[in-house]
Amino acid sequence: MSKAVSGPGAPALEADVALRDGSTVHVRPTRAGDEAAILAFLGGLSEESRYFRFFSGAPNLKAAAHQAAISDLDDRCSLIALVGTQPTIVAQAGYVRNDGDREFPDVRPDEAAGIISSVLASGARWLTAEETQRLLNCYGIPLVPARFVSTPADAAAAGRELGGPLVLKAMSPTLLHKSDAGGVRLGLSPDGIEAAAAEMVRQIAGQGHELQGFQVQAMVTSGVEMLVGVVHDPLFGPVLACGAGGTTAELLKDVAVRITPLSDLDAREMLRSLKTFPLLDGYRGAPKADVAALEELMLRVSAMVEGHAEIAELDCNPAMVTEHGAVVVDASVRLEMPVPRRPIGAR
Repeated sequence: MSKAVSGPGAPALEADVALRDGSTVHVRPTRAGDEAAILAFLGGLSEESRYFRFFSGAPNLKAAAHQAAISDLDDRCSLIALVGTQPTIVAQAGYVRNDGDREFPDVRPDEAAGIISSVLASGARWLTAEETQRLLNCYGIPLVPARFVSTPADAAAAGRELGGPLVLKAMSPTLLHKSDAGGVRLGLSPDGIEAAAAEMVRQIAGQGHELQGFQVQAMVTSGVEMLVGVVHDPLFGPVLACGAGGTTAELLKDVAVRITPLSDLDAREMLRSLKTFPLLDGYRGAPKADVAALEELMLRVSAMVEGHAEIAELDCNPAMVTEHGAVVVDASVRLEMPVPRRPIGAR
């Protein structure tokens, strides 16, 4: 093993490593000049390999190569393995120092645990919109102002209280994609919301869904649509995703994923790895969105799922990010009793 230098005043270790088949690879920390070679390596991976590396079908390889080329040998270190007389990268890996979880003194984990316990007393299920709002409020996750009502007349009263423009949503345990079933109306005035609610009753009932009431929301008229979601992996635990949101989320598949708990650096790098990040950063003269507020939203979601293993799935889509903050427009949460996590490597 020989000592070398990877940057100005930055000592590093390099080594020639013998493999089981008798071949040798040269392993060293990355340097700024490696970015193009790392990009070529990542681009040459199979689609399956890229998915398991990035947990995304469409990763931003240019941003990943740029990050991988940075090694200060303190807070982050990236290693490459090279072969041949004209060195070619055959492997790359690295680590980033985690400074610990962001703490939020305003969260109310005991209250959240009470909500979860009360719901699970009747079995695993998706939370109602009202239960979801109460749970997210415990962790300071910003939500659009909303009222939950039972009748079209009550919807009109809620609309007058909130002021226009308004969004009207049907509340039904069997209605997962509300927009596709006509369960969402946008841009309503306080005067027009009662008639819209009455029409929605007829439309939803005609499709065989049980309507339990309405959610009346203030309408967010501008901003970038993003998603923040969590699934619970049986091996790794909660896995948090962020990406392009709204009705085109499944089409774009522009998502970054990390295992929780997230650090500030995780949230920052996840967002900047997205192909659609320029939309948050003032694309074509648009106002720059409050990226810091979106990062905080991600960290609060991470803290919540880390503190409550019963959260099996969580979806905040869309979360609207404007110049002045980030706010969740629609959210859904599924609870189930947690299963003990299997040790990594267990068969």
